[in-house]
Amino acid sequence: MFGADKPVQRCRVHKIRNVAGHLPEGRAWYATIVLRASFRMEEHAKAMVWAVSAPG
Repeated sequence: MFGADKPVQRCRVHKIRNVAGHLPEGRAWYATIVLRASFRMEEHAKAMVWAVSAPG
């Protein structure tokens, strides 16, 4: 999605791969789980709070 009124959005699969690719192997799987769970949440604000406060 593009345009002045739209935030930059990326494919979720590629976003997860990019994030996991920058982490040590032992942490990449956990980041993948947290990101997938946050993407499944309906409310953006709750997902952001949950992802930031997730242990690890």
